[in-house]
Amino acid sequence: MRFHKVLNVLLVAAFLAAMTVPLLTADFEGGKISVDENRYLAMFPQLRTEGKWTFDAAQFNSWINDNIGGRALATKADTLIDYHAFGLSSKYDTLIGKDGWMYYYTEDILDDYSGTNLLAEEKLEAVAQDVATVAEFVDEQGAQFLFVIAPDKKTVYPEKYTEMVNVLSETKRTQQLLGYLREHAGIRAITLEDALVSAKEKGDVYSPRVDNAHWNMLGGYIGYERIMQELKDMGVEAPWTPLEECTVTEYTDQALFNSGVWISETAYSVYSERRDAIALMPEKLDAFPFLSFNKNPDTYKKYYENADESLPSLLYVGDSYSVAMFEALPQSFSKTMFLHSADLPVLADVLQKEQFDVVIIESAERMLDYEFSLFDACATRIKQSANALSGDVLEGMEIAVDAEWGYQYLDYCDDVIASEGTIWVQAGNTRSYMEGWALDPLAGSVAGRVIIEVGGELFEAEYGKERDSVAAYFQNDAYLCSGYTAILDTQKLIDAGQIAVHVISQDGTYQYPPAVYTVKTA
Repeated sequence: MRFHKVLNVLLVAAFLAAMTVPLLTADFEGGKISVDENRYLAMFPQLRTEGKWTFDAAQFNSWINDNIGGRALATKADTLIDYHAFGLSSKYDTLIGKDGWMYYYTEDILDDYSGTNLLAEEKLEAVAQDVATVAEFVDEQGAQFLFVIAPDKKTVYPEKYTEMVNVLSETKRTQQLLGYLREHAGIRAITLEDALVSAKEKGDVYSPRVDNAHWNMLGGYIGYERIMQELKDMGVEAPWTPLEECTVTEYTDQALFNSGVWISETAYSVYSERRDAIALMPEKLDAFPFLSFNKNPDTYKKYYENADESLPSLLYVGDSYSVAMFEALPQSFSKTMFLHSADLPVLADVLQKEQFDVVIIESAERMLDYEFSLFDACATRIKQSANALSGDVLEGMEIAVDAEWGYQYLDYCDDVIASEGTIWVQAGNTRSYMEGWALDPLAGSVAGRVIIEVGGELFEAEYGKERDSVAAYFQNDAYLCSGYTAILDTQKLIDAGQIAVHVISQDGTYQYPPAVYTVKTA
């Protein structure tokens, strides 16, 4: 009898411990980064809002799920059981195919694999128009344009993919898009699929397990060779070392999958003597403060110079597939600047500050929808800079009288500092690049719009870029996003002889006295 009482007490104690210990050891702040899950864990919910007690059951449940004590141990156990017992992935963004191959998983990728995401004619036409606008602008800057699609792992290795997804159409969106761009818009556009598929006999060209999405260094070099071959067909004289003449070294790479299972694979390094001629020059990125990734130049943003200055130059705009290109492409160019795709909308600004011989825009196959939106933003930016606003948006707008202190300044035009109300343009350029800042000091905030008047025409500047120096000078953090850039027709600037910068208030109800600048040729 005594034994049963002791057992009951122990069971009750174990039950209470199981209920309370995880809660007592939970992270009551939350919000930490889960590296394995590639996301932020839920924050502890706010219990008081505007002085009132509140309780959001959904937020509390999310916090419990993400931060409860013992979560890491439970996740590890779940991963071990799913992987070893059932051959399944407990990680939400990963599918396990044949022979343990791991694939990045989203519904969009499954739609692409099954062939259910083909583009309608009107969408193809809209995308082609945007890409053509960008390509034409690149051509205006004296550079050659190439659009490259890096195929997903499931495209190159369908034989290792899960059998749970049915292929409903043999026609895929990538081939549909490339065919339309070439035939209807005359765009130079390629996929690297055939080159990578043909090279599988050389070794695994994508990471089988350690990376669920990307090619490895071997695949990256093969992609590089295919790009160089295409550029050669375009008349670009840029040398490269074929893979057969490189030193390819195999080694074992391993990683901890979802905190629970150690996985390994054969990886490769590819060395060419041409690589010894390149040097990383991160300080060169300082000239482009408007780039969104510029604050972390170690990730995706790269600038290389080659000892051979006679080679052509390259601007490469791409996504995470760019990493494998960092040591490959710079071998073939006198200077190579890498930008993340997120900065594609300001491509025109970059090309106005520095000239390149070749511009490559690369998109991962699974990121095409995102790339379409970026092309649209880039094309809109180009058209906005080239085309005058319709109608007089300034007509009848009151001019603020209390504007005795600085509310704007045009800093640069074509990389030459403005001085005493004068800007200098390069007569040989088709368009001129400007950057400056503007405020709405009466409201104590950034402005609403910046409009530049040239010869009676009005042009919208791109406003809202971060300017740390402005916020620091005025000691007002509200002025941080006060920068603007504009790209205007150089000949129009020369013919007009002057411009007027109109700064419109945050609420759009009044403007500041226009700042007039004289235009001279450098």
